[in-house]
Amino acid sequence: MSDELPEGWAKAKLADVTTRVPNVKPESEPSREFAYVDISAVDRERNQIVEPSVRRFCGKDAPSRARRPIESGDVLFSNVRTNLRNVAAVPDPAPAQLCSNGFTVLRSNGAVLPLYLLRSVLTDEFTAAVSETQTGTHYPATTDAQVFDQAIRVPPLAEQHRIVAKVEALLEQVRRTKDRLDRVPLILKRFRQAVLAAACSGQLTEGWRRDRIVIEPATDVLRKIAAKRIELGLPSARRVLDTEGIALPETELPESWCWCRVGQIADVRLGGTPARKDASYWNGDVPWVSSGEVANCRIATTAERITVLGLENSNAKLYPPGTVLIAMIGEGKTRGQSAILDVLASTNQNVAGLVFDAAHVEAEYVWLWALSEYEKNRDAGRGGNQPALNGAKVRALPVPLPPLEEQQEIVLRVKRVLNLLDATERRVLQASRQANALPQAILCKAFAGELVPTEAELARAEGRDYETAEQLLERVRAQSEELTTKGKRPRPASPRGRSRSTSNT
Repeated sequence: MSDELPEGWAKAKLADVTTRVPNVKPESEPSREFAYVDISAVDRERNQIVEPSVRRFCGKDAPSRARRPIESGDVLFSNVRTNLRNVAAVPDPAPAQLCSNGFTVLRSNGAVLPLYLLRSVLTDEFTAAVSETQTGTHYPATTDAQVFDQAIRVPPLAEQHRIVAKVEALLEQVRRTKDRLDRVPLILKRFRQAVLAAACSGQLTEGWRRDRIVIEPATDVLRKIAAKRIELGLPSARRVLDTEGIALPETELPESWCWCRVGQIADVRLGGTPARKDASYWNGDVPWVSSGEVANCRIATTAERITVLGLENSNAKLYPPGTVLIAMIGEGKTRGQSAILDVLASTNQNVAGLVFDAAHVEAEYVWLWALSEYEKNRDAGRGGNQPALNGAKVRALPVPLPPLEEQQEIVLRVKRVLNLLDATERRVLQASRQANALPQAILCKAFAGELVPTEAELARAEGRDYETAEQLLERVRAQSEELTTKGKRPRPASPRGRSRSTSNT
């Protein structure tokens, strides 16, 4: 923002446009309850007080620092830590009588409108200036005096009305836009899940199947996998598959599909972690996937790598590209998340690797199934102090299996849709970033005198005089001094030299 002021404007310290609000000292009166505002009661996005708490104060239990009175029209400016934007305007009627000493109470003396004052102290320029005055390492804060010492730009009063009206209208438009943008990710997430569900139930390829005269049924795929395992002498051919109490769903599938278990179509292997104390096991050339990196994504790089020596001296195993990974342990959202390897890699012991050892299954289809079943797979691991899946439970998980050709068709169709969704998410993210930057851009224009016509311009066009900001400040100062000597509180100043055409907000 340029240092040059628009015609008729002035710069003034907050001390010159506000009235000091002293703390209320402890009183020796009976116990009383007060509605009380602290930082947690402020909606930072809308700069509103949302839910004051009720506190009881009396006598020695009523520290003066906690009893700062507030009233309608006040602006509460947070002066502690990184909460400088936790600023709120006190509405009419005021929802509370007191506020925390974590706020500096800004009460206009009539030189500025309360909403104009609110927006002034929310600018990057103002908060940056206050930040420079903060002291303290563990609890950095500034003082009331330092806040009041900061300057803001003051236009004529009639112009303040126009600025406030325009700024509030524009900010409301921005808020509505942001609210709509904030709803889009959930809509896209639900649509994504609907696509995956349709893919893994046969609905997505229903028309495709009608156009095919001969389709090898999925039961034949299972027989071929079993035969190939025996032919190759693979360990998976000899493994006895336990159902782990997980029943096959009763959901009806297309005629050429069938229900199977993960262990029938993939060899489920568990990884390991080389000893951390042995430096020769780490920082090598072998990618090593932690369970936190299994986040419903493709994996081409990893945060850590192990050496071949580390691989040989641990339970870690080397998985080929196309291996589907399922996280087995983790609170929050980690457990049950999946990924697919795009590179040769190993994993830790909390990740199950699904290796397709008989070449009759499309790995990408199984990954789409894992994505669609995320919540159900989490449920399969619930129970005990540390809810978790394990190798046996992963092998027992039910999978709706289509014929191989249909698996490949499903992957192609879903990829096209998911690519469109990903592109949409990127556009929404960019739009959200732009929307988040708009409030400061609006304030910057407003306080540069570029948002509405200046009072000086209107006065010239209408052939009238107007009260400049310097004159306004001097008048308010004189009125304040006069009323102070009489022991009265100054009244809000009314603009001078305003025509009817400029008198509305």
